[in-house]
Amino acid sequence: KPSQTLPNLRLSIDLSIQQFAQDALRDGAVRSKAKGGSAVVIDVTSGELLAIASYPTYDLNNPPNNDPEARRFRPVMDAIELGSASKPMWIAKALDHGIITPNTIFDVRGGKMFLAGGMIRDDHAMSVPLDTQGVLRFSSNIGMYKISLKAGRERLYDSLMKVGFGRSPGTGFPGEWKGRIHKPENWSEMRFANMSFGQGYAISALQLAHAVSIMAGGGQDRGVNLIAKDKE
Repeated sequence: KPSQTLPNLRLSIDLSIQQFAQDALRDGAVRSKAKGGSAVVIDVTSGELLAIASYPTYDLNNPPNNDPEARRFRPVMDAIELGSASKPMWIAKALDHGIITPNTIFDVRGGKMFLAGGMIRDDHAMSVPLDTQGVLRFSSNIGMYKISLKAGRERLYDSLMKVGFGRSPGTGFPGEWKGRIHKPENWSEMRFANMSFGQGYAISALQLAHAVSIMAGGGQDRGVNLIAKDKE
């Protein structure tokens, strides 16, 4: 016989925020002529998922029969290459590990760096060295690679895993993407360089939002919670 004393389960989704996120995502996708998009809103103090939107979408009462793209729940299923969005998270980890300080200087002059297998470049070629804050401000790929050289491959990989890349967020959504990150022993030098500034691996929009929530929430991983938490 089922227990009669279990508390009611309440979803964390806020209907007002969900509607706003869905509308803003739709308008942004239409303006940019995007084929699809995702929006995720997380409460960084609790890990509660307040909104999660996918575009294109459809009416659940009238689902499309022959449009798999509309039925695809992009925030948890689509793989994206993170790019420069990863830089603040990796710099934060490097600071936590004591590998760098805010004032560590990196020679990024010229905007190009040759290494085994190719070359990496900065969008904004600098004529002077940059400190850590400058590396982030000017989104320097060369600076990020030099930070990663100080840290080493294993520490970079471990830091990516600790912010939730390479594992499922755990919401229970069907088709939840867990990410794809190759082990560091398989990285070429170019792959190592690319990994340091967010290329060469794939995550979902939900994983990105989770990672950002850790950084914005004081460094604590509160998970991604679809069930509302009781407020004290």
